[in-house]
Amino acid sequence: GARMLSTHQAHYPAMLRPPAFVPQERLELLARAAELLENGTDYEKTLDFVADLLVTSLASWCTIDLVNEEGVIERVAVAHRDSAKNDMTRLMLRKHPARSTAKNGVYRVIETRQPILLPVLTRDDWARRADDPKHLDLIMELGSTSYMCVPLIARGRVVGAFILFSDLRTYDERDLETALELARLIAMAVDNVSMFRKMQATLIELESTH
Repeated sequence: GARMLSTHQAHYPAMLRPPAFVPQERLELLARAAELLENGTDYEKTLDFVADLLVTSLASWCTIDLVNEEGVIERVAVAHRDSAKNDMTRLMLRKHPARSTAKNGVYRVIETRQPILLPVLTRDDWARRADDPKHLDLIMELGSTSYMCVPLIARGRVVGAFILFSDLRTYDERDLETALELARLIAMAVDNVSMFRKMQATLIELESTH
């Protein structure tokens, strides 16, 4: 009830409070993600935990990408609901990296700063995107019949994006709202750690000149 809602909302600053219509399990997911991200100064490791959390609740598999200092997109986390498929997922992503010309995907979302929601993707839809028949078989085996790609934006700057795939649910606008809320939490955490690291580097530099 209302008491549970206020308990979970206590995890957030006022500006980050999730919308009231998010169901209880979504509130718990957001609260858990906030908790993981709150204390992580090693955000690469923290994002692995966040990816694991996403595949236990919202996705069959997921990827998280960050834009590095040189503006290059780097994949920092990959997870599959079935941990036995983690290696297969990583191998497929290495062999078939995202294309910068793709109409949907990380590059597009980072460029436009707009999320993409594709509630239903059939084998035929993926056949147009896959590099070859084997790639298509892997995509389908991993569970990719519903898709969301969401930008990570902090202080007006795109710091990355994450993709959620599912074959257990058909993503809708409410799922997208949850994903956008998660994106705000992740982006803020990444930005905070990035600023902290820059401050540390500046301090070390200053100390070395004295």
